[in-house]
Amino acid sequence: MVCKYPDTADAKGTAISRVNAGMFGNILIGGGIGAVVDHACTYPGWLQLVFGRALVFDRRDEKEGQPVPPHVEEEKSAKKANAPQ
Repeated sequence: MVCKYPDTADAKGTAISRVNAGMFGNILIGGGIGAVVDHACTYPGWLQLVFGRALVFDRRDEKEGQPVPPHVEEEKSAKKANAPQ
């Protein structure tokens, strides 16, 4: 997602979905076709973008009735680059 406002750095966000409980029922009842047809994934429900920042919001971190806490996209990239291989 990208939000733009004149004379302001863009607010960018990436939302990461996660499989919800419905996926397992689809696989049991409908097999792989049930899983593919229904796409039982859920995205974060409440995001707060910040102008001038690129943030990542993971559905796994969602708490009921609260915005999803963001991760800074640049920090995640740096951690991957510095990880032992």
